[in-house]
Amino acid sequence: MTSNGLREPVMKRIIVQIYEIQEPREAERLIEMGVDRIGSVILSPDMLKAPSVREVVRLVRGSAAKSSLIPLLAREDDILRALDYHQPDFVHFCEWIPLDPGKSAQRDAVCAEAIRVQKRVKKEFPMLGITRSIPIPEPGLTDSAPVREAILEIARTLEPYTDGFMTDTLRGYGGEGAVQPV
Repeated sequence: MTSNGLREPVMKRIIVQIYEIQEPREAERLIEMGVDRIGSVILSPDMLKAPSVREVVRLVRGSAAKSSLIPLLAREDDILRALDYHQPDFVHFCEWIPLDPGKSAQRDAVCAEAIRVQKRVKKEFPMLGITRSIPIPEPGLTDSAPVREAILEIARTLEPYTDGFMTDTLRGYGGEGAVQPV
């Protein structure tokens, strides 16, 4: 309690996660610094079996940190093969999910496909944690209430199949074609 009789807010511990670690020497330094999660990215099917990424995961496994893998792969079988080869602690999915209120049918379809893939991943790799990015637009929308509702709807829909969420800044608003950060 504070001096004015109000409860102090309870703040959960923030997890520090650093991405695009593709080389073991980068992982070693981050482990020394105490980073909680060290993430690597599989950019294409050509990288499914990237030895340097596998070594990053192995190094992380021997530490207090956890490994995370973003498979930027279109085919479900490629995702499963990448997870089987690399054996990370977490898989991080970050597909584009439309927020525009006029695109609710498309949003529902993207979420349904995400659920289908996440269920399969959990069935094949029951100990693997699943992290899901939720897009958050940059400030300044004229009417943010419908977008806020879409974000909450996405979280409610995916929550039963997801172990943790991250926010990801959405550049632009309605356009799938806009270049998005990972």
